Amino acid sequence: MSGLDAHLVITKPNGFLVDIELDIAPGTVLAMVGPNGAGKTTVVSALAGLNPLEAGHINLNGVTLDNPGDGAFVPPSDRQIGVVFQDGLLFPHLDVRANIGFGLTARDSGRDQIEGSVDRWLDRLGLRGLAGRLPRELSGGEAQRVALARALVLEPDMLILDEPMGSLDVSSRSQVRSLIKSFLYEFEQPALVISHDPLEAFMLGDEIAIIEEGSITQRGSVDDIRMHPATKYAADVAGTNLVAGTASGDTVTVGSHTLHIPATDTEGRVVVSFHPRTVALHIGQPEGSPRNVWHTTIDRIDDLDSIVRVRTGGPLPVIAEVTKGAAETLALVPGMAIWVSVKATELVVTEAD
Repeated sequence: MSGLDAHLVITKPNGFLVDIELDIAPGTVLAMVGPNGAGKTTVVSALAGLNPLEAGHINLNGVTLDNPGDGAFVPPSDRQIGVVFQDGLLFPHLDVRANIGFGLTARDSGRDQIEGSVDRWLDRLGLRGLAGRLPRELSGGEAQRVALARALVLEPDMLILDEPMGSLDVSSRSQVRSLIKSFLYEFEQPALVISHDPLEAFMLGDEIAIIEEGSITQRGSVDDIRMHPATKYAADVAGTNLVAGTASGDTVTVGSHTLHIPATDTEGRVVVSFHPRTVALHIGQPEGSPRNVWHTTIDRIDDLDSIVRVRTGGPLPVIAEVTKGAAETLALVPGMAIWVSVKATELVVTEAD
């Protein structure tokens, strides 16, 4: 069987149980999102061979990497899995060239092969001018590019990106995300992206998996998760409104609609994100300060325990979250005409990839 087929069962020393089934087809990017302590790090450690399973199995492209029942276990150095960690974990005493070629050197690859492969990735990731630098002489974005090159130079059968933008500043994040997305698009093997950032997960993943308390509570496309969240956490994560448009000055044009945003130097294609809690619903046209106000209709209403999620129609479909009390007071029903308002200060603008 091609791709990843895994059932991970691990009990941590504190008694926390991780028990998940995970399959990723070749050429597919699965983004795993979960709160701190949900088991994401344990998943990475198990797949990389740093934490052996106590039950279950890991098969990659038909090769068994771990199966306690059969006594099979392939050590980390022999697994064809490339891992990029949040802080890169570059070898501090090796320069960029040596860091990228480390895995090939450990495999006793020929000198010509090592130099040719390293040169190719230095060029592909724009690192040629940094080849002789040590990790301490690199910016966060440069270090992550080196870490990505070190993983890809081995031509792995699977790629794992563990919070790849977590340690980067805002100015580096968009550039590195765009770079990673382009390589994931070309990567023909299964890929797993670990993240706690829904925007990052939605922009990189073909599918989303929600992990909570050591279990996968939901998996599906971005639209599946956003429209039909299975848990309160999934609703909070996937409910984030994402709107693609073109920025100019203090506005973003989305089709025929214009959004007012905080002043920014960003121009061109952007993604505007805002939480459903920041979307206000009104029976009549609101008065006061909100600059983003439009008239629409309610497409769908979902009752999620203590909150109600309302999806609106054009000209700008969004998701709003209101309390059950507010929904009853407004007498919200599908098909109802309603006004929407969002403060410009609640909008987060990110340069599009």
